[in-house]
Amino acid sequence: MREALEKTGEKYGMRKIGALAYSTTAQESGWVPMPLPAIYHSDDMKPYREWLNNYFLEAVASLGGSFVSDDITDYYVDPIELGYRNVIDFGRDFIGRDALLERANNQRRTKVTLEWNDEDAAAVMQDSIFPANGTPAKFPNMPMPMYATFQVDAVMKKDKVAGISTWPSFTANANRFISLGLVEIEHAQPGTEVTLVWGEPDSRRNTVEKHQLREIRAKVAPAPYFEKVIKTGKH
Repeated sequence: MREALEKTGEKYGMRKIGALAYSTTAQESGWVPMPLPAIYHSDDMKPYREWLNNYFLEAVASLGGSFVSDDITDYYVDPIELGYRNVIDFGRDFIGRDALLERANNQRRTKVTLEWNDEDAAAVMQDSIFPANGTPAKFPNMPMPMYATFQVDAVMKKDKVAGISTWPSFTANANRFISLGLVEIEHAQPGTEVTLVWGEPDSRRNTVEKHQLREIRAKVAPAPYFEKVIKTGKH
């Protein structure tokens, strides 16, 4: 089947590009593939948490990034802000219907693409390898800079948290770093300038090297990014 697919795909310009490229497609398509499951806060979900063992992602996954809150629910997302309202049938009854309808009627955030500033991203990469003051920046691995299972970075506007950034990657189609963001609706207009905080403050995880936080300028762009920006060239 793979040989047939490769043969048929030749006339469409399809070619093998390597397994590392697989995980970079989510950012271009606007799909948030792995949000933090909303299971960690309530007594109702306690039996499920106790049932989990080390074979389940929810039990062994890491939470990381520059966004820091003592309230785990601040890391949760909902289908409305992720852009999935069109697949929700509010005409029938289901568990969570009223809560989702309330979110739909009072939407606070929306999904966007964040275009990282090229100069800032390059400076972070350089400083992560050749630190200027002895403490490096967090190394942005290529093509996926993620270093936590559930990575949530703070997005700032005028020194206030305006949203979160997740699932960052380098996209070869646009030749830049991008990430998916959930930002307050007032800051969601394409072209809006925001600041992404890169790094993990006071990290106690052995898999995270000692580093300093860095600010990366970013611009809001549509999601999906591939269809609306890369193909048209319009921001």
